[in-house]
Amino acid sequence: MPVRDHRSTPFSPSMAAREDALASLSGRLRLLTAPLRRAARAVGNPPELTEDRSMELINHKPAGIVATELRADQQLQVLTRYLGRPADRIEGEIYGLMRRLSPTYQQGAWKMYEVSSGSIYIAPCVESIGIYVERTSFGGTLSGDAVGIVVSLLGLRHAYRVWGEEELCTAYVRLRDFAQQHAERDAILAATD
Repeated sequence: MPVRDHRSTPFSPSMAAREDALASLSGRLRLLTAPLRRAARAVGNPPELTEDRSMELINHKPAGIVATELRADQQLQVLTRYLGRPADRIEGEIYGLMRRLSPTYQQGAWKMYEVSSGSIYIAPCVESIGIYVERTSFGGTLSGDAVGIVVSLLGLRHAYRVWGEEELCTAYVRLRDFAQQHAERDAILAATD
């Protein structure tokens, strides 16, 4: 007699879906809290400090977050504050991502925004632009602001994988919180998750 997977019974299809969703959420939280776990293992860092910081990141509420355009004279200081040492390389990575996601994009001016929850993003000065994100199979036309959030999130994620700096993880989480309340939320999340 063949052995049946318990998830394939007619009585539990929703259980399988719940298990898959839980596994996906667990993986995301693990990615976001990785630098906090690493810091806990570092000499001289008490675990209780790291646990408190981890819960702060996970429980952060995105309501009422606003983005403010930065003047040119503010940009370098704010960029370094949120992204740390590799700020200039991350900015370059974001511009490169834009060229890859939208081959028809012609270089132009960008605006930089500070997010009130503690992050930053840059956006091309275009009304709308088509992009295709191969990793998520997302293709569509978004506003310049939404595309900026997408490329900034992808750039922060990549930079975190390369440098592992806690500031990058925090900036990513805070910017994603802002994306959760954006008018083009569904498209932004589809492109980045």
